[in-house]
Amino acid sequence: MAYAASAALLALCAAAFAARPFELAAVTVLPVWLWWIIGLSLLAAARRAPLRARLALLALWTAYLLAFAEEPRSLLRSLRPPAEAVRPVRVVSLNCAVANHDAAAEALLTNPDVALYQESPGPHGLQDVSRLLYGRKIVRVGEFGNAILARGSLLDSRQPAGAKGILTRARVRLEAGPEVELIALRLTPAVTRLDYWNPACWAEHARNRRARDAGMAAVAAHLASVPPEVPVILGGDFNVPQGDRVFRRLQPRLRDAFREGGRGWGNTFLNTFPVLRIDQVWISGHFRALQARARRTENSDHRMVVCTLDAVSSPDAARKPPAGPPGAARRPDRAVRGTSAGPPAAKPRTVFPPRGDNASPPPPG
Repeated sequence: MAYAASAALLALCAAAFAARPFELAAVTVLPVWLWWIIGLSLLAAARRAPLRARLALLALWTAYLLAFAEEPRSLLRSLRPPAEAVRPVRVVSLNCAVANHDAAAEALLTNPDVALYQESPGPHGLQDVSRLLYGRKIVRVGEFGNAILARGSLLDSRQPAGAKGILTRARVRLEAGPEVELIALRLTPAVTRLDYWNPACWAEHARNRRARDAGMAAVAAHLASVPPEVPVILGGDFNVPQGDRVFRRLQPRLRDAFREGGRGWGNTFLNTFPVLRIDQVWISGHFRALQARARRTENSDHRMVVCTLDAVSSPDAARKPPAGPPGAARRPDRAVRGTSAGPPAAKPRTVFPPRGDNASPPPPG
């Protein structure tokens, strides 16, 4: 009985995470590795099943974990040093836990070029916390909900009518160099019920996931209006697990920065026991993600996402491995910033390293 239950659960989970149908959103709302633990627990209880059959099912569960769980890959990636950024752009994204000013200020202690907020403080709160950013010009766009802070000059902040309440955007020329389309977003909150014996639970999860897909369609519609030559940095609280089919609407224009450069335990929710990576940063081909981490916070129920990007000369360059002599790698979140993205002869700008213990991420809790 336990063996059959484990095998049936494996078939269900493999189908759910491979295709991500909305009808099985009640399955994919939980992490891949949690179903793996449940499946192995059932398998351990199947002592009457033949040993060869149990070993075969164990091998299939292991293949499932390696195929669909991203945590093993990001943990292994953290064992090798990140490449050096030539034209670094640091981005932080954080849900501020219902306009918590301290949470917004905490994100700025990572010394970012761009801060993308969800559940942000209002205009006055943004003005207060923006004093923690060093720079000749500070861009502030947004109100309660989604907001953007950046070092640079604001070029355009007209908001798309079709995505009202979903995203806040701004076109900014960063002090770090490039002109960038910045987008902060928050999608519909997820359903948390897990009464799987009730058909209404499955139906509610499916409806909720479709509503989030509709929100992502509005985001994709705005992206389509952004000229392809303009770099894009998009981040926020997607309220959906990593790898979900709703992210297909961002592809191939954008890439998940954590999948490319993520290190360590990347899950962001809950802050104290992170099991899902619902907070993410996506980038266009004008950037290479050298490092992305989830960093524990003191004032939010989410972990913040901190990314070190390298602005490249062309989208094709982002797909090439970074060049540099052996031993030239450094830790981007401890290093002093590089030069601006101007002509080669441009004078390096004055930079400010991260302060205090915020220079390196604490261990996951």
